[in-house]
Amino acid sequence: MSESTSKSTPDSKPESSPKSTPDSKLESSPKSTPDSKLESSPKSTPDSNTGSAAVQSKFNARVIVFSAIAIALATVIATWLKFKIPFWINGGSITLFSMLIICMVGYWYGPKVGLTAALAYGVLQFITGPYFVHPLQVLLDYPLAFGALGLSGFFYKNKNGLTIGYVVGVLGRLICHSISGAIFYTEYVGSLSDNMAALWGGIVYNMSYIVPEAILTLILINIPPVKSAINRVRVMATEQ
Repeated sequence: MSESTSKSTPDSKPESSPKSTPDSKLESSPKSTPDSKLESSPKSTPDSNTGSAAVQSKFNARVIVFSAIAIALATVIATWLKFKIPFWINGGSITLFSMLIICMVGYWYGPKVGLTAALAYGVLQFITGPYFVHPLQVLLDYPLAFGALGLSGFFYKNKNGLTIGYVVGVLGRLICHSISGAIFYTEYVGSLSDNMAALWGGIVYNMSYIVPEAILTLILINIPPVKSAINRVRVMATEQ
């Protein structure tokens, strides 16, 4: 009876069962190990990012070069290509669009670069032709006054950003020069009424040369061919 029966013993079950063992699962599974993920992943390593780093480095170099050219050109114009009448005995002149050139740096690159370039230009203006009677005038008439032209950078994303930025920058310069002029004139007067007259005198004096250049510049930059040329220069200055 026991010989004729074909019941399987407990030992025979594993042989007939096709179930895989844990080891066989590892062999049959196509899942990748952590090492295989590293091999199959196309993600770049830090070394592969050298291309983008080079572009960024090139962009920084371009910013420095274009800003330096603008500062140098504006300095040359303000020093030699200017118109001055005897009335402006205390400084000031109408230049061949030197303020525009500095404002364009902010228009190209924004406020950070624009303000830095404008401050550097102000320092150069002090070096090439200093004129002051009070220590505060050194700060107001040079770094702050010309540095205000860099305010154009706050409008570089706006429509007609150069026009708006130029007006704001010129107004900033006018305010600084007017305060400096008030300090200059009040060195020689004492009463409050005379001080007020000195303040207005400083404003009128500085407007006499800043406003004419500003008007001429605003007309120029809104002529369609000139506006198109300015936009092309901006593309050259900002391309990567």
